[in-house]
Amino acid sequence: MTDKRTASLACLAPKAGAQSLKSEFFAIMPAIEAALKRGVTWKAILADLEANGFAISPETATNYAAQYRRRYRQTGVPGKPGRPRKTDVAAAHVVQRRTVPVLITDGGRPATRSVANLKRPADLA
Repeated sequence: MTDKRTASLACLAPKAGAQSLKSEFFAIMPAIEAALKRGVTWKAILADLEANGFAISPETATNYAAQYRRRYRQTGVPGKPGRPRKTDVAAAHVVQRRTVPVLITDGGRPATRSVANLKRPADLA
């Protein structure tokens, strides 16, 4: 009986819905970037988009543009512009540890770490 149910669920077609505003903006963002490189202002770009049926507020547009640039940012290559991503800074197999100084007693053994071990030299006392 459960095989029938799972089979009927697998046959269901997805609901054809409208694309989100963000996904549509991301699709036209390469053209927006090209216009910005040519010196076109954001105000003119947003006015042109609105004239073509794509109304978006300036705040939302700049927010989506920042998200797009962050998502598709080039990683830094030595000698070339661009910041490295956090995952590229240190390899996963490299473990960075903080070294802690160890106090050695006269007998050559490590001393227990306590405030009593941190005595001032006699000439500073």
